[in-house]
Amino acid sequence: MNRRLFFIVVLSFLSVLNMSCSQSSDPNKVEVELRDRVFNIPNEFFGEEQVPAWLRNLPGLDHHGSELLLTVKAEYMAKNIPGYIPKNGKYREDVLLYFSVMSERGRIAAPVPNKEQQDLWNARGLYKTRIIEKHDQYYRVYRDFEYPSLWEQLMVFPDSKKPLPDSVFDYWVGVCYEAMAPIAATPFYKCKIQMLESGNLFFDFSVSEQNMHLLDEIKKLLLEHVESWEVH
Repeated sequence: MNRRLFFIVVLSFLSVLNMSCSQSSDPNKVEVELRDRVFNIPNEFFGEEQVPAWLRNLPGLDHHGSELLLTVKAEYMAKNIPGYIPKNGKYREDVLLYFSVMSERGRIAAPVPNKEQQDLWNARGLYKTRIIEKHDQYYRVYRDFEYPSLWEQLMVFPDSKKPLPDSVFDYWVGVCYEAMAPIAATPFYKCKIQMLESGNLFFDFSVSEQNMHLLDEIKKLLLEHVESWEVH
C-alpha cells in the first residue's frame, strides 16, 4: 500500500534528518531536536519500548532518522475528545503518530499533487475506470481492480471537468483499507492520514472507521500537543 502514498515522493527530497535526544531538565520529559526545532516531550507519549530508561538518563545522544514515533493512548484520546471510542472488541484505538520537521524543499513539494493524484482526479491511467462511492461526508475513489478493499478518501467529489486543486490537502483525506484484525469485534476500515501544519511539521497517523467522524478534533489535538511541546 505504501506505493500509493503521495508523500513517498516528498520524502525523496528529504536528506537524513539529524535528530538529537537528550535528558530534559524535567525528568518526566525527553528533549528531541529535529532540524531547527526542539521539543520537550512527556515520557508517556513514547512508551517504555520506545525510550528505555538508559536513553532518558543519557546526557546526550545523536540518532539519525527522518521521523519521530509517538504513541497517544486510546484512553488519553477518549479523555480529551468527547465521543472518541477507545476500543473495538479487544482492539485498542491508540494513535501512532509519526512526525518530522521537513526541509524547505520538502515543505514546498508536499502539497503538490503527483501524477497518481492527477490521474485520480482526471480519471486517467489506472483510474480511467475508477469507482466512486459516497460514504458519510466523504468520497471513496477506487481503482477498479482494488475494489472494495482499498481506496483514496476525498472530502470533495473528484470532478474531472473541474481544475485539480493546487494543494492535495484541499481535497484529499487519506488512503483507506479494510482491516480484518482478529481481535476486533467486526471487520472495519482504517485510514492513513497525513497533514502538513505549523510551517514544516509533517504528521502521519491512522484513524479507524468508528472515530473518523472526529478526524478534525483528532488533528487539532495532535497539533496542539506537538506545538505545546516545542521549546521556544
